[in-house]
Amino acid sequence: MGQDWNIKIDTQPFTPGKSARMPSLGYPCGACANTSTQLCFAESTDEANSRLLWMELSCRACQHYTLYTTKK
Repeated sequence: MGQDWNIKIDTQPFTPGKSARMPSLGYPCGACANTSTQLCFAESTDEANSRLLWMELSCRACQHYTLYTTKK
């Protein structure tokens, strides 16, 4: 998974504001690799076949935040 993404990990959220807290569809936590993560924030492109630009996850297991950004 790291081939397509730049990954940052922190104990604090990367994005301020109220998060969505939706299922993350199996993307793992960058700190503990647990898949019990929740999608907090994300951004995608506008075109019809949009692609994900970045997403921020929170881990229920270790309480860390993972920021995935697409590699250019």
